[in-house]
Amino acid sequence: MHFHDEDWKAELTALLDAIRAIEGAAIFHHSFAVEKPIFFSAFVVRKLIEDTAVTDRLKSKSVSIQTSPSIRTADELTIAAIEGPLDVGWAFDVGTRGALRISFHDLASEIIHSDAFVWDATEEDHPKFLIASYQNVTRRLLWVPLDVYAWMIEQVLNDAPKKWWTEKNLITGKVSRHAE
Repeated sequence: MHFHDEDWKAELTALLDAIRAIEGAAIFHHSFAVEKPIFFSAFVVRKLIEDTAVTDRLKSKSVSIQTSPSIRTADELTIAAIEGPLDVGWAFDVGTRGALRISFHDLASEIIHSDAFVWDATEEDHPKFLIASYQNVTRRLLWVPLDVYAWMIEQVLNDAPKKWWTEKNLITGKVSRHAE
């Protein structure tokens, strides 16, 4: 359970350094170089949350991002390969933006299950990545500022539980793990 949490946090620190290097470079021509540390860090963030390596207080935190609605139909199950920044107009109404508060866990899950990942450095001072998870591809596209994602990772890294416990709901039988 907690045996390797510090090792995972060290790995997450290295991934954060790679993400900050992306932020400093802003424009990338090869999206895999951008996607890799973001994708891997999402796995580590989710693992640490699910492993109670962070407090319940942190588990309840969220970030504000923007979304664009999908213009795809439910009949479309896969998304075609998307190349380059903002080449998503055929699938999403990028001219329409809405606000969304999303938990750290849910954002990590959206990244892990992304059907589409697009690097957007059109605002060089504020690069972001766009993701559409396969679960929500017919609903929305997420616009995630890189500095917001880096801040989220910092919160996970700086959180250090001191006490852990398990509870069982006597009505449902569901077991939940907690930390503070």
